[in-house]
This record gives sequence, structure tokens and C-alpha cells, in this order.
Amino acid sequence: MITFLEKVKDSLLDNSFGAKIKTEKLGESMKYLVIWMLFIGSVIMIKGEFEMHAGMKEFISALKTDIPDFALRDGHFTCQGEMPFIKKTDKNILVIDTSGKTSPAILEGYKTGVLITGSTIVYKKNTMESTNYNLSDLKKLNVTKADLVGYANNLMIPGIILIFIIGVICIYLFKLIGVLFLSLLAFILSKIIKTEIDFKNLFKIGIYAIIIPSLLTFCLYLFNINIPYFWIVYYAIAIFFIAKFIIGFNGEISEEITSDNELK
Repeated sequence: MITFLEKVKDSLLDNSFGAKIKTEKLGESMKYLVIWMLFIGSVIMIKGEFEMHAGMKEFISALKTDIPDFALRDGHFTCQGEMPFIKKTDKNILVIDTSGKTSPAILEGYKTGVLITGSTIVYKKNTMESTNYNLSDLKKLNVTKADLVGYANNLMIPGIILIFIIGVICIYLFKLIGVLFLSLLAFILSKIIKTEIDFKNLFKIGIYAIIIPSLLTFCLYLFNINIPYFWIVYYAIAIFFIAKFIIGFNGEISEEITSDNELK
């Protein structure tokens, strides 16, 4: 990691870093991106996984203690206790009523909500959209509250591991798309500055330009600091480094031309 930290320092402080990018192999630049994205992605996902694990434990605990015993068999939902069962907050509501006396109108006034009757589930996704599910379509599914608690306990750790792997891969792929976008910006800036750079070097410039704002974003996330419209700052920093690296290319070319003229 020391070598990669030194590269971060050089990209920040060394005005000739663009020339170093030019001489570096594409594989080395890709390795630099992969290492940093694995590190950043892993830490981000680990932090998120702790929060997810706590949320899952809270969900299982609430399911055990706050929700009455229920069963879904042959496409029909049954639930013990007095109906309707209502659990709500200022924005969300869960209603279970197998008596059939409660209408979906009870979900009005809440941002999201769920109404479960003996034969249907009404899911209010937001203030504008609701979906009805007919439980008769689930005749082959037989599940009880105890089953659901067991599934949640058994799938918690494998699920967290799977989400971790998918999350890290997605973070890397999104950054790769960001590198391609920055490479396009580098191409435009190179034309403005009148420096001819091939695609391979434009891609390497995109890699090094995205690392600094990515590390800054990572630190803000780590310390729970929220800056409105930070994406503007993110791309402003990236564009600054793109210009800096391109000028490094141009400076090297100018020095070579000057040196050749002196020799003549």
C-alpha cells in the first residue's frame, strides 16, 4: 500500500506526474485502480454490513416479539390475536386484518405501508404507487412465523457475504464507468490544450484523476459527513487533475522540442 500512497502523493504534488503516467504500462495503472477500489469498496461494505447486521437482528427480534403468530397455507393467510393488528410510525404503517373489515384506505396519510388480509397483500411503495398481490397465486408456498424467523436467521450471514461481494464488484464497475467518462473529458481537454494523447493514455489519466476525489468521498462516508451537491466538487477535482496531467504531457513534449532545437 506504501507504493500506492506514494503515487497519490505524487499525483497531488508532482507537476510532472502526467509524464510519469505516459511512461507507465496500462496494467500498472489498472492494478492501481483495482487495489484502491478493493480497499475503498471493502471498507464501505464492511461499515454497511455492520449496520445491515444490526438491522436484521432488530427485524428478527421485532418479528419474534411484536408480530403475532401467522401462517400462509394454500393461498390463505391466517393470524392469531385481535384484528386489526396495527404497527405504525409517522411515515410507515403495517396492518394485518384477516377479518376483511379493513380497506386499503387505512394506508392513506402514510408514505409507505402494507395491508395484509386473508387473501391479499396491498403494498404502498410511495405516495403515488400501490401494488396488490393475490395470495391465491402462492398456493404452493406454505410458511409460518417460526419458519420466517428460521429463514432469516439461517440466511443472515450468507446473505451479508453475498451482498458484500456484489457491493464491492458494483463499486469497482461504477468507478470503471467513471474512468471512461473522465477519459472522454480528458480527450476534450487535450484537444483544447492541443496535446495529442492516444486512448490508452487518456484512460490512464482517467484512472489517476478519479482516485483523489474517490478517496475524499470515502473519507466523508467514513466519518458520516454529508455535503450537499458534493458531486459538483467531485467532478471539479477530477477535471482539475485531468488538466494537470495533460499539461504534464504537454510540458514533457515542449521540453523535448526545446532540447532538440538546442542540439541543432
